Amino acid sequence: MVRFVCLCGALALIAYFGVPLLLKKCTTDYAIPFVERKLVDYGVRDSSISFEKAHVSSYNSITWFNTEIGLTPRSEHFDEFGRINLVIDDFSITFNDFKLTKIELELRDFEVSNATCAGTVVGGEKPGDAESPTPFRMVGEHFRFPVAFDTDDPGSSLEKVTRELSALIKGARIETPFCFAGRAAYTIENKEYSFRFGAVRSEDGHGVSAHPDDIRPIAESFSDNFTGTELALVSDYPLRAIRLMQIKNSAESRSRAAYRQDARVPEDAYRHILWSYLLTKEYGGEFAQAVTDAHEEGLEDTLGPDKEMDYHNNRIGRRYADGGVAEGEILGKTMSDPDVIRNAQQLSASQRPGE
Repeated sequence: MVRFVCLCGALALIAYFGVPLLLKKCTTDYAIPFVERKLVDYGVRDSSISFEKAHVSSYNSITWFNTEIGLTPRSEHFDEFGRINLVIDDFSITFNDFKLTKIELELRDFEVSNATCAGTVVGGEKPGDAESPTPFRMVGEHFRFPVAFDTDDPGSSLEKVTRELSALIKGARIETPFCFAGRAAYTIENKEYSFRFGAVRSEDGHGVSAHPDDIRPIAESFSDNFTGTELALVSDYPLRAIRLMQIKNSAESRSRAAYRQDARVPEDAYRHILWSYLLTKEYGGEFAQAVTDAHEEGLEDTLGPDKEMDYHNNRIGRRYADGGVAEGEILGKTMSDPDVIRNAQQLSASQRPGE
């Protein structure tokens, strides 16, 4: 009996210390190099992945502790962010079937930031340079993400996960349902703003959303020309909030500066065309239209002809972006293009702008 107890104790010790060592070696020697190679194939210039220890947390789950991941992109997936840093207290993979085709990724207590603001609360200047990378810092409490894993082609599964996670970071909607709760923090002109946000499901997919009351102070720090409908839309895409405000503020300040330099510049038309152009370049025409339409819908005191002019010039901005017009040509085209409406008096019954 004593020998049996000693044997069981020895096996338990071997399992307790041996399995984590084996997991660590397999992860370090095989899993990490595989993931890093695939990340290079799918748009990451270089990456670094490290962790403190690994453990079998249940019969079908493995957990890695104190994981740190750094990514430097070279593709459209993350190119606006610079180097991305991810620090995770607990990172788990759960296998939900014996064929290993249904996997669930789970992160607890983690932080995502870019190199611009690593280790600090994000800063964003009020002038908002529309060409600068979007700084961000996101603190997550819990994130659960299911993966349909193809054992015959694991690379394609990793590519899809990379593509969807990158879309989430950029504030887009994705197909895969997920669970998330977290917080974002920004410092603008030495004042800190933060908001909580979580996973939501909408007609266009799965994403994250925040409460408009949490976004309002950030919007007001950028501009007093922010409408209620515009605020509601931005709250549905909180990870795009700062970037959207930077772009809008950039269009306002650049159009104002152009008019001060040359009084012939149609400031309002240039502002709308440039704003719509920059939004389309960054997020595509559909989302750009949603943002500019939301702004116009919230301007209850604006007269009909003025609104028609703004809608029309917003369309021209999208057309310039889709047509490959260089940003440096926008001002000149605003002043010379006969399709541009430079003041509401140009509108007549026979000149109503259409699509």
